[in-house]
Amino acid sequence: MNTISRSHPRIALPGPAAAFGSGGAQKIVNDGSTGVLIAKQSADSLLEGMERFERARFNPVIVRDSTLRFQRERFVSELSEW
Repeated sequence: MNTISRSHPRIALPGPAAAFGSGGAQKIVNDGSTGVLIAKQSADSLLEGMERFERARFNPVIVRDSTLRFQRERFVSELSEW
């Protein structure tokens, strides 16, 4: 499943993400590897980003490994140790 969000990608979903390339998305999505960062919040930029997303060949192992950083169990475990 592919997803796009205005503020940040829903990276916990299994699959590459498309997000506007600002804020936290730049730290989460590796453009071309784990998803696509869309340059500007404009119709033309969104269209270009979605076209790049559709053409991209994402490595499922890399995408999955990236999403594991955001699993609920990891957060619970790390908070418990804190």
